[in-house]
Amino acid sequence: MTNYYISDFSFNCHLGKSREDLASKIFNPDFVPKPKKVDLVSGDQSFFFSIEEELPPMQEEFKAFDSRNNRLALSLLNELQDKLRRLEDKHCVQRLGIVCATSTTGMDSFENAMRLSNKDMSKSNYNFKLQEMGNLSGFVKSFLNWQGPAYTVSTACSSGLKIFSEAKSLLDSDLCDAVLLLAADTFCDLTVNGFNSLEATSARICNPFSANRDGINIGEAGAAFILSKEKSDFRLAGIGESSDAYHISSPHPEGKYANLAIKQALEMAKISAEEIAYLNLHGTATIKNDSMEAVLVDSVFPKSLNTSSTKAFVGHCLGAAGAIELVFCLLALQEGFCPIHLNDREWDPDLPKLNFVETKTALNTSFVMSNSFAFGGSNASLIVEKIG
Repeated sequence: MTNYYISDFSFNCHLGKSREDLASKIFNPDFVPKPKKVDLVSGDQSFFFSIEEELPPMQEEFKAFDSRNNRLALSLLNELQDKLRRLEDKHCVQRLGIVCATSTTGMDSFENAMRLSNKDMSKSNYNFKLQEMGNLSGFVKSFLNWQGPAYTVSTACSSGLKIFSEAKSLLDSDLCDAVLLLAADTFCDLTVNGFNSLEATSARICNPFSANRDGINIGEAGAAFILSKEKSDFRLAGIGESSDAYHISSPHPEGKYANLAIKQALEMAKISAEEIAYLNLHGTATIKNDSMEAVLVDSVFPKSLNTSSTKAFVGHCLGAAGAIELVFCLLALQEGFCPIHLNDREWDPDLPKLNFVETKTALNTSFVMSNSFAFGGSNASLIVEKIG
């Protein structure tokens, strides 16, 4: 099997875009999240983990792509600018690919246009193409002027991990020499109110695997990665995908098919479950996800496995969730510690008790795994190895 490596990455989320700042928070058991409240059309409230810094303005030549989501993507590209230019110097642009992930895309631009035009779209200069899922990859391709394959994956909350399977396929088939993977999701009223209509949002800061858990908090985030054969510190060791074909929004209660994604990733990595040092849980703080995932993890992994859900740090970042949580995993490998599990420490007695990371805990092997389980039963699991 050909080895592929993550040679560089960038990110932007509620906790910022600095690796040092992020590491100072996600390994700190005393960290207190401070999301802001958001009013919902139902009259309820929830918390929202927004990106606090101002995003870069869109250049005039790319104004047709101007949305908050694409400006988030621009901030990620700016952070990787030097590395991207070196790729262009080394490879033909026809062999540089782009795979993106999103679920909200430019929906906020439509909502803003509706407000500004008082629901008369003829008075707005809004471009419907901003709502297309492919608009994100279209912007990235136009901005970089790369000529290889460019497309968007939108499988809800598994998108941010599934793009790695897509990128691996492009490299395996020799269509590309390197692939830029970029996931971005930003706030829009449609999504947060949609989750509220499903009774899936919480009026409190989310509480994964607690007896008191009652739903998610939405977050916005983005992350970008460069994947190629160029050897670096982080190797893509394994990835697995599966589909429940069980229910449009609920997971199989025992994780029967999510189990397949985990086993595929372990088989590709040629390691046992016992060799995973840390597992980043999907851990949304909904009743059904956490119940399913606790049963699943308890059935596959040793009880000593270090686990945590990082949703209480940045919220549920939807199509970018898997990507930003992979950043947490890369920092865990880089720093040698497991991200903390934040909740009220009142564990659900009806769930198998996992070994949640409550204090600063060192990694004991070079492999970490992350899970993403989406609506529609779309599952993805990914393993990264620290080299050297």
